[in-house]
Amino acid sequence: MNGKLVARHNLILRQLHLKIGELSLNFEEEVKQLSLTELDDLAFGLFDFSNVEDLQQWLISH
Repeated sequence: MNGKLVARHNLILRQLHLKIGELSLNFEEEVKQLSLTELDDLAFGLFDFSNVEDLQQWLISH
């Protein structure tokens, strides 16, 4: 995994933590499997999240 992808994963995970709270390891692993394009989409989508169920629905639909 390249440095840019790792940095993006870490940034998105921090943003999710701030927005919806602590994530389970399963959700963290799912986010770590996303491509750069998917992470960019998630970065915009998470502004509309209010709970972990919103993240779950996003992951299912992408």
